[in-house]
Amino acid sequence: MTLNYTLTPEALRRGAALYYKHRLGKWHYVRLALSIMMLVAGGYVLTAEFSRYPFLGAAMIVFGLMTCLRKLIFCRRVVRSFYKTLDEPPEISVTMDKAGIDIQSKQSNGRTDWAGLVDYRANEFGILFYPQEGIFYWIPAHAEVEGGDWDKVLECAQANVDRRV
Repeated sequence: MTLNYTLTPEALRRGAALYYKHRLGKWHYVRLALSIMMLVAGGYVLTAEFSRYPFLGAAMIVFGLMTCLRKLIFCRRVVRSFYKTLDEPPEISVTMDKAGIDIQSKQSNGRTDWAGLVDYRANEFGILFYPQEGIFYWIPAHAEVEGGDWDKVLECAQANVDRRV
């Protein structure tokens, strides 16, 4: 089956957000709790009358804000680095067969066997394929599917990807 889509910045941002959430797992909640504690403690140290270290309070607030906004920063960085050399969103064609995935666009093309994929993740916005830990292919759910539908794409991923991560 063949999937055709335009990889817009918003679609890529959603893929990066799914990757970030999958990569952190439950640590996302721990990081969020720590950042809130840093914001509260920094606010207290900054505003306390007896505080001799106002810069410490300001540093704690900045660290808390950066930690709270880390997912947003990561997604912006992924989109910015992907579109650094592109003038317009690329048209991508993905062919899935029994041997693997063939990805083609005007800028590049490549083939990955099913055995070369270590994991996948799916949500309502699309599906991530991991050729190795830390690298992902993102296929948004708005892709036009020739020779099937989106449910068949998910079934194909489930049947062929041996999850090793």
